[in-house]
Amino acid sequence: MCIEMEVEKNKWCNVDKGMSHFVVKDVHYASVDAVILVNEGKTCISGGRDRCLALWNIIDFQSDENRGDNLVQNDLKPTKIKHDAHSGWVWDLATSDVPESYIYSASWDNTVKAWDIRSDFECVETFQCRMSALSVIAYGYNVMAGLYSKKIVTFDVRNGGLPVHVYKPHRGPVLALTTYGNLVASVSEDRTLAIFDKVAGKIMYNNIKIPSDNAYPVCLSWNTYAMYISDSKGTLHLFDPSNQKYVRSHELWPESESDTGRSNKIVGCYQGQGTVICCSDRGEIKFLYNCSPPKEYHSIQTNTVDVTKLRYLNGILAVGTCDSALELWIPNEEFNKPNL
Repeated sequence: MCIEMEVEKNKWCNVDKGMSHFVVKDVHYASVDAVILVNEGKTCISGGRDRCLALWNIIDFQSDENRGDNLVQNDLKPTKIKHDAHSGWVWDLATSDVPESYIYSASWDNTVKAWDIRSDFECVETFQCRMSALSVIAYGYNVMAGLYSKKIVTFDVRNGGLPVHVYKPHRGPVLALTTYGNLVASVSEDRTLAIFDKVAGKIMYNNIKIPSDNAYPVCLSWNTYAMYISDSKGTLHLFDPSNQKYVRSHELWPESESDTGRSNKIVGCYQGQGTVICCSDRGEIKFLYNCSPPKEYHSIQTNTVDVTKLRYLNGILAVGTCDSALELWIPNEEFNKPNL
């Protein structure tokens, strides 16, 4: 853990020297609401309100030592693109180790779709949700979607496009899902947390209150060390990762009485062994030690506005924004690898 802390701190405190920052525009023509990194960070998929999915190979990004603080890639085109991948907004993306080449897209068109990124990025299955899909996760051959209708539906990739289980653990739209071990956690607009047991195939706990006054939960991060739930007012809520009991809350972006503007919504939260990365929708990305309370050691700012999603994998950081943009921070050492 201590080694990871120092490695991450050195990386981000020297971001101008060790990382290349890319801004990709003019591919999506609307807000980029869904981003995911797969293939050990070598591949990025983006989706958004233009209803399309774009696949990017990180090797196609070129570092320039003479650039400024960021490199706007106006001419860079995705390796593959699926126009009209959905008939509604693409809202979330997920992947699983089995099959490892599949990614899953959740959409407001009432479907979740499976795409094979190694087979010409073709849609291999369409899962019928009967209501807008706001969140999605995958584990093994199973796909779970959180719906606007307050339900969670489960599909088996091997059994076609109809649900194999339907659950209703919440009284509001299901905004985010995450999995850790044999459990799945979900959060809802009703400000509650629910826990589902994958092995038992049933809801273990629900109606666990998230102490968010006038705020709703946005995203989840869960590992051995902590379960974090972010909210729409800039607060990170800590739950015990073993029993899912509430512990305390941390204001990462405190509200100011003199600030007449909107609050900072925490739209992304990544948790490693020693580091937590959180992003505000206003574009500030904070790097913190994963301790209690989390201690900030650095921050950076996005180039475009209104961040929607953050992903981090193998040292590569990706965010989507409402400015129809995808932003990536890539370690310079990645460009020297012969078989990226």
